[in-house]
Amino acid sequence: MVRVVALFGVCVALAGCNEDIKAQRAYVASSAAYKDCLTANGPQACETQRLAMESDRQLFNSLSRAIKPY
Repeated sequence: MVRVVALFGVCVALAGCNEDIKAQRAYVASSAAYKDCLTANGPQACETQRLAMESDRQLFNSLSRAIKPY
């Protein structure tokens, strides 16, 4: 019984890490899209990309704090 509970805890922790990794990848991708847009068009044409990047950053930061106890 103890092994089942321990295994369940590991699975839950890994699932949380997986979400953290997905959020990090989304943030890196949206950050790259924003930088590409800035290079090609300037800041005034890239508000949508900036907002997407900020949203992804906030999600990544919130998941990172929830998973890693500091």
